[in-house]
This record gives sequence, C-alpha cells and structure tokens, in this order.
Amino acid sequence: MDIRTVANPAAPYLARVFGIRDVVLTVLTASADEQDRRRLVQGLVVIDVCDVVSALISRRAGHLSEAGGRAATLAAVAALMPELGWLAANRDR
Repeated sequence: MDIRTVANPAAPYLARVFGIRDVVLTVLTASADEQDRRRLVQGLVVIDVCDVVSALISRRAGHLSEAGGRAATLAAVAALMPELGWLAANRDR
C-alpha cells in the first residue's frame, strides 16, 4: 500500500494492532448466534465504510501515494462486499 514507514515508523505497529482486531472480529462473527451475527456484520460494515473514507482522505492528503490510495480503497471495498452480500442474503432472518 506504500505507507511510508520512514516518515511513519509506527506504521508496522498500527498494521499489527488493526490486523489482530480483524482476526478477533472474524472469530466472534463466525461463532455468534444469528441475532448477534447480524449485529456484528452491521458493525463490520460501518468499520469498512470508514476504512474506504479514510483511504480516500489519506490519498487526497498525500499520506498515501496514488497507487497506495487506490489499493487501500479497493481493499476496504473488497472487505465490504461479502458483508453486504451476507446482509442481503439474510435480510429476512
């Protein structure tokens, strides 16, 4: 994603911190009952929409290169699609 670690030495730390949160949220979602799963997936949608917005803002502000900003945006959108698909497929439950 071209997050410049020279200018941002905390970038690897932040990647690990957020990475473990994704793992924990995935495990919690997979093991939840239907009602809790729906709420967790809705929360994940909010998180990923915020990630899309953050990537766009960071690209505009120059914190990410053009290519890095596109990659970050696409990654956030890619994470969002299965969540929206699950909600659509399970809307009647």
